Amino acid sequence: MDIFQLIENGKVYLRPSGGTNVYKLDITADGINFSQTFTEQTYSEKTIAAQGNLVKKGVVTKANTASFSFTIPLLRENDFDPIFNLLVDLNASNTLNTFDLWIFIDTKVYAIKTCVFTSGSFIANRTQPL
Repeated sequence: MDIFQLIENGKVYLRPSGGTNVYKLDITADGINFSQTFTEQTYSEKTIAAQGNLVKKGVVTKANTASFSFTIPLLRENDFDPIFNLLVDLNASNTLNTFDLWIFIDTKVYAIKTCVFTSGSFIANRTQPL
């Protein structure tokens, strides 16, 4: 079972692991792309209304690694520094620093724990602001 969603009107928050500060990300109009696959075990189950009719039910047995991407403007402000540091710095054990990510859409909240940035790019286009 795959979940893929383009989120345009969501709010995204980030908290570096081991920290207490939470940062709201200024996502551009492109939104955020989110995808994750799940391993599901399905089985047939009788219904109360019609015992002869079987419906497919399922149980998620494993959630695979989530993948997400988003675009934020490059701003010289204090709230951008933690994001930039997560992208380029290594911790004492020479691995990437982790963070938690929360995506709020209407009344739903998606929480992704122990995230790392695997890539980042800086787009400089003279026809657009940085």
